[in-house]
Amino acid sequence: LQVAENASQYDIKVNLGNGGLNVLQNATINWSIDGVAQQAQNWTGSLNVGEDIDVLLGTQSLTPGMKEVKVWLTTVNGVSGDEESSNDTINDYIYICQAPLAGRYTIGTSTSDFPTQREALLALSTCGVNGNVTFAFENGTYDAMDLRAVQGASETSTITFTSVSGNA
Repeated sequence: LQVAENASQYDIKVNLGNGGLNVLQNATINWSIDGVAQQAQNWTGSLNVGEDIDVLLGTQSLTPGMKEVKVWLTTVNGVSGDEESSNDTINDYIYICQAPLAGRYTIGTSTSDFPTQREALLALSTCGVNGNVTFAFENGTYDAMDLRAVQGASETSTITFTSVSGNA
């Protein structure tokens, strides 16, 4: 799943791959954002076994924050479903940035800046930082984190994780 900004509009693309036994000639691609169905795309072409192609699902005006995107196929080569239906659906999350992160943010409750650890990490990896960032976790149990390089992070633009209570 790919999202690219184009003048405050977001192009939503999916990578369609042929993992079947026959040439893929057409498919109906359904999708939703935050549970709201979007217009299905009818893809036609010629995709050999093992090949893939990016397909533009649509262009959306999206507000900042985390969005759940679901994409699924309903017909393949004119037939409802296919022999390997386990790879016909993806659920993914995207984050729409207002600006790079800077300052202090809380994580872990419905009134926090980021209700979940997942949303905070998605914002961090998508938006990057522009100055020092501190994430303060509310009391609770959280999963281990796997941080990759963050755009804008440096010796002078640091990222700190702590707890709101100071008992981390």
